[in-house]
Parts: sequence; structure tokens; C-alpha cells
Amino acid sequence: MDTLFRTATLSCRLVGPEETAHVETAARFDIEAWGTRLGQGAERFRDRAMNGFLVGAFKGDELVGTISAVRRAWAPMLEGRGDPAHPYATWEGISSGGRFTVHEDGDALYCVAVTAKGTVRRPLPAVAPGDHPAVALAGALAREDDLRDEVVRVRAAALARATAEAWVPQDPVMRFHNKPKGGVLGGAVIEFLVPDGRWDDTDAMGYNVIMSYPEIAPGASFPDAIAEDPSPGETLILGAAALGTRLGVRLVVPYSRPGAFRASLIKALVAIGTGGQPPEGPFGEAVARFVAG
Repeated sequence: MDTLFRTATLSCRLVGPEETAHVETAARFDIEAWGTRLGQGAERFRDRAMNGFLVGAFKGDELVGTISAVRRAWAPMLEGRGDPAHPYATWEGISSGGRFTVHEDGDALYCVAVTAKGTVRRPLPAVAPGDHPAVALAGALAREDDLRDEVVRVRAAALARATAEAWVPQDPVMRFHNKPKGGVLGGAVIEFLVPDGRWDDTDAMGYNVIMSYPEIAPGASFPDAIAEDPSPGETLILGAAALGTRLGVRLVVPYSRPGAFRASLIKALVAIGTGGQPPEGPFGEAVARFVAG
């Protein structure tokens, strides 16, 4: 298939559904990075390649990462903001459960998953037992299955609502997208947050974040290659931007997630509950206010 974009060491191209070995490798990367709860198997990656776009980053013949994207419209995303029943208001809705079975010739390319070789989900912080309510809540959040408990889930959802606006701008995933890439693509901006966008993404407290890279002007071109050597993740974003430019879309939109939200809440709660200082800035202040009740 045609090359979309090249860096000093990597090249990006579309992966076809018939490329079984690459599809299976992409699925393995996804499960390693997202865990078994969120990771998508080979069948869904094959559907993405068939129904939407599966961009692969290659080092020679070796696949080292993928970005999954589906073309849909931008206006319904704005219209559905704040409406949990809107089909664009959840990751499942925008991605058809990760299969991309609903797509259109819209003006936006939605990027719903970026995974690279060697990316592994980090375990949640360990929490020692304690009597302080903040430590007790931190301990509940640190137990992988406790967000399924209704009492814990309601308390955790209230904590997330009280702190999400303060946390999201500093989350590592947002910072990754905020950065300009390769000298040819400006950084993405946060458009808005989507509470309960993916309820089973407990590391992100169920939140998604809608972002957008700089608007692509009609008839614009995108470089075929750069001399720099950015990371596989950055290269995949550049590959998606190159694809979006070829398709003639107006926006490349990360349907993103604050992946460190839950872990950061745990750490802040433990600090408060053990007499330490919460993180400086709006996030630490928001957690402290919530604990104070």
C-alpha cells in the first residue's frame, strides 16, 4: 500500500484487513497497552481496517504501532455535547463498539486508539490501610474491581466530577497531544470533556476528552516526509494527519482519555489522608475541597 508519511526511521501506511499477521500484532499491542478490559482483539482490528482506517507505523517490515481512525462528521459531536444519549457521546457510539461499522464522508477523522510496541498498562498505586476517609477512598479506588461496587462507584463518580476539569489539562495523554509534532503539525487543543464516555475505562474514571489538531484548509497538502525522528506515537499522529489531508477532511480529532486520572486521584487522596500535602495547583485544591466535604 502507498506510504502516507515517513520519518528518519519509520514509515506510515494503511494496514489492510487481509494482512493477518499485522492485524494480530496490532491487537496484541492494544491489549498490552490497555489491559484485557479495554483491549480489542484481532477480529475488531480486522473490522477497523476493513470499515475505517488502521494506520500502521513500520520500521522496515516490522509493525511498531497503530492508530485506528474512522471518518464521521464534526457538527453532531458539538450538537451532542452534554447529551449522554447522543450516538457521538460515547466511545462505543463513535466507534461502533470498536468495529467502525458506522462511517460517512464526514469532515472529521476521529482517532480512537493509539498503541505502540512496548506500551504497557501501569498498575495502580498500592495503598496501605488507614482510618482517614481519604485513605479509605484511595484504597477502594486502588482495588481493580471496586468501581463495580455501587457505593464506591457513586463516591468515585462524584470525586471525578469535582476534579476532572482541573486534572485533564495536565494528564500525560493530553500533554502528548498538546505538543507540536515533527515541525509540520501544531499541537491539539482540548474541545470538551465527555463524562461517562467510556464507563469501563476505569483508569480514566470513565472520561473521554475531545481534542482537535489545527484545522486543515481546503486543498492543503501535507509533507510526505521529515528528516526528524519523532517517537512512534508522534509518527502515528503525523500519519493520521497525512491521511486526513488526503481524504480532504477539515479536522483530525483525538477521541482521547485522561489515562492517569485514577492513579493521580489515589496519590492525592493518600497525601491528604496521611497528613501530607496534595499536589500543588487546581487539581490538588479540588481534591482537598472534595475530601473536606
